[in-house]
Amino acid sequence: MAPDRQRGLKTPNTISGQPSRRCLSRSFQAVTRRALLTSLGAAGITALAGCNADSPPTASEAETPVSSATPSPQSAATPESVGLPPGTSESGIDDASALVSATQSALRSNDYAIESIVPLGGGSAVTTTIRSSLSQERYLYVHDSPSETNRRYVADGTSHLRATAGGETTYDTGTVDAFATLHEQNDQVGMLGSGEALGGILRTGSYLLDGTVTRNGRRLHEFSLESADLAEGTTAVTAAGGAFVDADGVVFEASLPYTPEGSDTTVEWSFTVLSLGDVTVSEPDWVRSG
Repeated sequence: MAPDRQRGLKTPNTISGQPSRRCLSRSFQAVTRRALLTSLGAAGITALAGCNADSPPTASEAETPVSSATPSPQSAATPESVGLPPGTSESGIDDASALVSATQSALRSNDYAIESIVPLGGGSAVTTTIRSSLSQERYLYVHDSPSETNRRYVADGTSHLRATAGGETTYDTGTVDAFATLHEQNDQVGMLGSGEALGGILRTGSYLLDGTVTRNGRRLHEFSLESADLAEGTTAVTAAGGAFVDADGVVFEASLPYTPEGSDTTVEWSFTVLSLGDVTVSEPDWVRSG
């Protein structure tokens, strides 16, 4: 990826949570590479931990994961009596890590369908969707980027892979030892707190409580985007961005649309839980054709 490809956005470092444009460029560059490695791994455990080559974490940073399973004192102090999710208050989102942790826990214990969109330069983006069913023990991973497309379908302990890059499509099969590990620790769930995923969206933006809405029978708290810590000259579209969170702190949607410097086109950085619970995964046509 060219060094100036990410001029439009500054995202927190995936380990320290501190803003780093250089880390953003390298982490976005690694999206497609990591996604391919993930699809080739038996349980999707290969992942980018941060930008260690450029900005190694200090000892204290290394000891504090981005998405800790234990809420911070700030989030733990939020009284349930006010009906607000952990990590939030009347003033907005206070603790992104608490929301990431709650979302990860919900995904790991339920069937789910999720989508992640990460913008690249020139108006393009990396889109990744996962459908995973614990009851069926089926999993479908779909990754699309300007340079490659990858598919992974898992059923009956067998992993089917299809990868297309440079005009060439390859197929492969393998075995999966533990479906639960794939369901819980694949890259999109395991790295949910990273700077390019949900954690980055929540930490980069400032969000204000804006009432409640009902979607698919769920009562969700709406947090509107007030501002964002973006690169100089880049404009956040505050009228459109925001987050929707249930009472348990599960983030069903988070988006940060913005207009990069020197562009008149708005791009959107987002994470969405398309469905949670009772997800069906069907075998794609390419499995038999491959």
